[in-house]
Amino acid sequence: MTAFFNKQTRFRGDIEGLRGLAVLLVVLFHFRLCGSSGGFLGVDLFFVISGFLMTQIILSSQFGWSIPSLKQFYSKRFWRIAPAYLFAVAIASLVALSNQWALIIDKFTQSLLSSLAFSYNVYAPLETGYFAAAAITKPFLHLWSLGVEVQFYLLWPVLLFFIYKRPFRQQVLAIAAITTISLIYAVISQLDGDEDAYFRLTARLWQFGAGGLIALALKRTPAESNSRLFSYIGIASLLLILLLSYASPWEDWNVVSATLITVAGASLIYIGGRQNVISSRVLSVKPIRTLGLVSYSVYLIHWPLAVGLYFYFPDFETDSSIRIGGAILSVVLGALLYWAVEKKFRLQKGQVQPAAKKWLTASTFGVLLVFAVGLQSERLWPLVFDSRLIELSALDRDFREYGGESCNGDPKVFCVLGDQIKAPELVLWGDSHARHFALGIDRVFTEQNRNAVSFATSGCAPTGNWANQRASNFANCKAANQAVMAYLASEQSPHRVLLAARWFKFTPGVNSFSDFNNPASPARDIEGVLDQTFSELKALGKQVTIALQAPEYRGKGQLRTCQDAFIKNDGSMRIACDRPATDHLKRQREMDRLLIGVASRYDNVEVADVKSVFCDSEGCLLAQSDKFYYRDTNHLNRIGAEKVVREAFIGM
Repeated sequence: MTAFFNKQTRFRGDIEGLRGLAVLLVVLFHFRLCGSSGGFLGVDLFFVISGFLMTQIILSSQFGWSIPSLKQFYSKRFWRIAPAYLFAVAIASLVALSNQWALIIDKFTQSLLSSLAFSYNVYAPLETGYFAAAAITKPFLHLWSLGVEVQFYLLWPVLLFFIYKRPFRQQVLAIAAITTISLIYAVISQLDGDEDAYFRLTARLWQFGAGGLIALALKRTPAESNSRLFSYIGIASLLLILLLSYASPWEDWNVVSATLITVAGASLIYIGGRQNVISSRVLSVKPIRTLGLVSYSVYLIHWPLAVGLYFYFPDFETDSSIRIGGAILSVVLGALLYWAVEKKFRLQKGQVQPAAKKWLTASTFGVLLVFAVGLQSERLWPLVFDSRLIELSALDRDFREYGGESCNGDPKVFCVLGDQIKAPELVLWGDSHARHFALGIDRVFTEQNRNAVSFATSGCAPTGNWANQRASNFANCKAANQAVMAYLASEQSPHRVLLAARWFKFTPGVNSFSDFNNPASPARDIEGVLDQTFSELKALGKQVTIALQAPEYRGKGQLRTCQDAFIKNDGSMRIACDRPATDHLKRQREMDRLLIGVASRYDNVEVADVKSVFCDSEGCLLAQSDKFYYRDTNHLNRIGAEKVVREAFIGM
């Protein structure tokens, strides 16, 4: 008689080791060590493992579909996840509150609330992208994957309820259908450029489903099998994981790499329960299994620690010793969290949680919830936060709300600035740097009963029929620039056009532009495309002002030092916020000279020197006394934009 795997009674040390490998990839990636790019892949492996284990439990003969059984199932999941999770949320909150220079109050409260609801994956896409550098300032960000996991735990038993009595073949077909539909959705989302799908359960369910299919396959897999063949498959799977972690052709998460890692992870689970399989022996070695044992707690604690180290050590990004220490400390603290909290609160079969542990968990949740809900009221902010921090948070919200869907959500639609009734007398055209000037123009023109319109699309230079070849949203740039040129050709368009962009990004030799009306034409640099754009605008009878870029800062170090001094208002602002002339600024001035040179060839083009508003011969300023001018290293906030409009755009 053929023997099959007894999945109910066998502990799988290799799966524990696979967890260890997954969390190792995540930690190395987030601390930027050993050249790893496998953080996304580690999360993929976690999803496959969860799908396997949950399907194995729910479709086992020991699982009862009664109310008490379901209550026990969810109770075990809750006590497995929630206590350590709440501890991590509390730590992330302390990290955020102790570094007020990077704290945006309304974003903090929303992050805390969504984390407490196990739904950070829903909130995360509303913030700066996961793949952006700003991610390192968000101590809650890693909790998005726990949101996906919890939502899976809630959904999966419901889906499997409809098939648990069905024949084996129908169970396989049902889970395969769910997996296929979810994978198709993920592929379509990626092709559409929908980065938000990264966080959605609907675009991740296929990875859980892959693990579920392996759980079903092992029901009908003989325990006796060709160990040599499976050893080859296991070695190939491990090598594939390492290859994708260190030599992936994709910088960010990609459905192709996710599919490969999912297949590799599923293969390792499928072959792992057999004797004499090399990959199983590798994953079952004591160190990697020990790391797998504490992997959940390590995952919870490592990211708030990384963010905290980034806040406290300006050299975090350049000093590998700080990051190595952070990675080691993550494992140590994760192990302590496992032994002190995670293990202590876990429920064994038939066990009831003591009242003291229930009250401790409930009170922790309650304190965090009351704090988060209370801070939804801005009237309470002065009781907790410094007035200058509140001011910076309000300025950041102005920037976000004005730069979001409320204005220029569609690149083909313009925004109205200033007096909504008056006829427009200015067209503002450019990328996100045009958008930050729009904040100032809107305020000043409202005071002066004047009107302007704005076309501002992030990443898109105001260059007529030409678009930056390296722009991630080339199609948007094409649509935006075509809409502007069509508007300027109409009779009702204003006489004056203001061009603004992050010009330094388009330095010749770094970026080139393609004619989207004639893709076969040779690429040009910024000087050539501006030359043609100025000619086209002159033919339309337009007067043009080109705004030079505000001073751009190389890194966040001085910006955060200056913000911290501004919030403390302790007399250190002058030193913290003065910026001496540097090579970085000199290169920006070289770009300014190029722009001035192109403008000088046309009698309808003038230059607005934005740097003169913030700089003198000795350097430039981020802030002065009670005014802070910058939102980040290259964007002005509303105060800075108003200053430019009043001092550099006079006479427009």
